[in-house]
Order: sequence, then structure tokens, then C-alpha cells
Amino acid sequence: MVVLTISIPAYNDGPTIEKIVGEARSAGRELGVPFEILVINDGSKDDTKDRVLQLQSSVPELRYREHPVNLGFGPTIAEVYMAPTSEWVWFIPGDGQVPADGVIELWKHRDGADFLLARREKRQDTGWRWFVSFVYNLSISVVAGRRVRDVNAAGLVRHSILQNVTLRSASAFVHAELLLEILRA
Repeated sequence: MVVLTISIPAYNDGPTIEKIVGEARSAGRELGVPFEILVINDGSKDDTKDRVLQLQSSVPELRYREHPVNLGFGPTIAEVYMAPTSEWVWFIPGDGQVPADGVIELWKHRDGADFLLARREKRQDTGWRWFVSFVYNLSISVVAGRRVRDVNAAGLVRHSILQNVTLRSASAFVHAELLLEILRA
């Protein structure tokens, strides 16, 4: 039985996907639990698909799903969380902005939790984007009734809680919707 799915959405991530899958595999092995790596290719127009399919021969933990056309951010992120059937799901983007080994620290704190939200410490944002993100996270904090520092960061989620969650957002709001739905559930 797979205990952890490291779920990776990819869109035109050909230049980074091999590295990300390798990092995900290293993190899974370090945890020492049965794991899989799920790449969901959201209609990439580059060589993302070819690179992932080539990796499958040397990475037996790798599964691949593909959208024939780009469905967009919201539906793909929802699938990243909802498609796996493992006990836990860890999300990391295919562009390398979130290190796969972040799951190792969160894994230590999973007992008694349904959702652990990471925080990006070294965001590579402009001043304006940092400000917009701060206001956005502050707004989500008010709605959630608790301080949220980086709602769009990677999360470790217990799969059983996702059975009580419905995600409808077609935009980047899907991360906030996930948090709010988990709190509701």
C-alpha cells in the first residue's frame, strides 16, 4: 500500500521536471515509507511528456497522467490532491520553486493533523508581488479565523479528509479553497 503520493503538476516544465522527479524520489526514499510520484501534465506544449515517459523506465515509483489540452491551474491543482489514493498527499510544483524535501520536516508533525501547510521562506517575488501576496494571505487569514502566512505553498494532506472536500476554483484561488474546505471538513 502506498502511504505517500508526491504529486507534481507540470505545464511546460521540460527543463525542470527531471530534477524535480529526482528530488521527489530522494525525499520519498529518505522517509522510508512506500511512496509514489504522480506527475500530472496539464497539456504542455514542450517536451515535458517525453521527459517524464523516459524517466518511467528508471523510476518505478513514477506515475503519469496527462491532459490532452491545458485545463488551467485550478482544475490541475484540484486533481493533484484528489487523484491520489495514498494515505498522504504532498504537492510540489514542477517548476522547482518548492523543494521536494520539504515533506521530510512536515512528515515529523503529521500525527494528529489532517493538513500541514508549508511556507516558502525565500520567495523570489518582486516587491509588488510580495505586497499583493501579503494582503491576500491576510484576507484568507481573516476568513479562515487563523493566521495563514503562505496559502499558495506546498501542503501535506491526509487523503481521508479530502473525501469531504469539493474544489471548484478554476484559478490560483484553489489553494485557499482547499484550506477553507479542509477547515470546514
